[in-house]
Amino acid sequence: MAELKSKLFSRKKGRAEIIAFVLFVLGVSLVSSFHEHWFDEAQAWQIARSASFSEILTVIPHYEGHPPLWHLILAPFAKLGAPYHLSMCLVNVTFISAAAAVLLFRSPFPKAIRCTLPFTYFFFYQFGVVCRPYSIMTLAFMLMAMTYRDRNSRPWRYILAMLLLCLSTTIGLVIAGGLCLAWTFEILPELKKSGKLCTFWKDKRFLPLLFILLAAVGLLLLTKAADDCYYDGVGDGTLKDYLLYWKNAATVFYLPVENWFGTLVNYSYNYSNDVIQIVWESALGAVIWAFLIILAKKNGKLLTFLLPYGLYAIFMGYVYGSAHHYGIGTMIHIFLFWIMAESPEGIQVPEFLKKAGAALKSRFTRRLCTAGLTAIYLMNVAFSCVSAVNDIRYQYAAVSVADFIKEHHLEDRKIMVSWLYDTEAPEEDEGAKSWFTEFAIPSNHDKVTANYTCITGYGSLFLPYFDRNIFMNFNVQHPDDLYMHYAYKEDVDEVFRLWHDKGLPDFIIGYCPIDEIFSAEELKGVRYSIVGDFKYHMNFKFHSYDKRTFVYMRDDLADEYPDISVVYDPRIAGEYVYPE
Repeated sequence: MAELKSKLFSRKKGRAEIIAFVLFVLGVSLVSSFHEHWFDEAQAWQIARSASFSEILTVIPHYEGHPPLWHLILAPFAKLGAPYHLSMCLVNVTFISAAAAVLLFRSPFPKAIRCTLPFTYFFFYQFGVVCRPYSIMTLAFMLMAMTYRDRNSRPWRYILAMLLLCLSTTIGLVIAGGLCLAWTFEILPELKKSGKLCTFWKDKRFLPLLFILLAAVGLLLLTKAADDCYYDGVGDGTLKDYLLYWKNAATVFYLPVENWFGTLVNYSYNYSNDVIQIVWESALGAVIWAFLIILAKKNGKLLTFLLPYGLYAIFMGYVYGSAHHYGIGTMIHIFLFWIMAESPEGIQVPEFLKKAGAALKSRFTRRLCTAGLTAIYLMNVAFSCVSAVNDIRYQYAAVSVADFIKEHHLEDRKIMVSWLYDTEAPEEDEGAKSWFTEFAIPSNHDKVTANYTCITGYGSLFLPYFDRNIFMNFNVQHPDDLYMHYAYKEDVDEVFRLWHDKGLPDFIIGYCPIDEIFSAEELKGVRYSIVGDFKYHMNFKFHSYDKRTFVYMRDDLADEYPDISVVYDPRIAGEYVYPE
């Protein structure tokens, strides 16, 4: 037993790391093979597939909000007709496996931590299974941590790793800016002390820093939102109101909790109503903030932690943040502890923690505390396991809807997909449903106050499974663009006219207020019934967020498609029962 333990856990031989790496690659590949791509994954593939290289480089970043590297990497696969699912997974698994290899074989962490970190939730599932540019970002963080120690003697290695971070996402740009500022504040006193401040441009670090600055400025200009870009981030109201809005401030405080073991945030976006959990996670998060600041200061890394993580926290709280963005903070933490652990003295523990540890004289109490901290840490691995199992068990419905269309040969029929619109419930009916009051189309629905005909996400989601645009209202003015546009200032009346000219849709995917397009006279006697009910899931930690996608068929087509069964007939009284 002792010999086996020596072979597996010897730092020199690294057999545990090899085993962990093989398990990681096999695990992330297995779950990826079951994973159905979500909208943002499909959107990236569709951009790579149908946008020109010129558009990818100069136009699309102004609407997508991040640099074009991810789209450029996918473009050769998408444009050459490579398999959609396999190609996306292959690219993502390659990047995340490289990140895991750097972490396993180059990080200074204790073996037990080093061999489990790749299996934590954001590393394994959100950035490993879900195919997004965050796999590139994860690799960039690992490379930055690996090259940080020699940043002053070999600055270009550190800067190029940071450039990869900048090219991955806009938040990566923000974090890189914080790291460069922290490094600059280290360099300036050093140059002043040595009397070289007046000739700072001769320092070997000047050109790399100037390079990353120019690159960052260029990328910021490239990703600056277009005037007509639909953006669901900062809302209306005064700046003062926004800064003082308690939920935004709470995000900054509970951020470090959600980076690791918190369960407040998920894809249902209902977490903001859970005031009790917000309060206790914010209080605990404030304690973690204080601990990290004290620990970073003790190890001479205060600015290296506070500037990038602080800018990231402000971005998350006050600019834009989705559930998976909380994993970026996890990577910042790994980076921080890596560079502290690699210092000659190792991680320096503050005196008050040493005293607190010494005060735990009971062996049982010390073991209990260790077990508690271990359980909290391993909860991240449990998150990965649950999400992986849910991804294998449940569908996302994109494949099912595409198969439904193909099975019944509907590609040449007039298929409409739902678009985004705002509604306003009548004052006398405060309990009115915000979307529709019946499953039938057309139905009684709240007053539509605004239509965003460009936001038709189902088009991007389903079209990777077809060789052309099969939807009558998707990018009607640019039918060869197989990705969703975010140009919300388009002429809605003109778009509706073009939709109208195509005639009544035969099938509809997702609920649509078609009375916005067709007159009451044109819709007289026209009804649509549900012929497809597809349940889809999005997984986040222990939470599985599920919704439904309905496919409607115009009633007068029933005889033409006898093999299509009506799931729900709105003319029959009774409450609709959702199938499991």
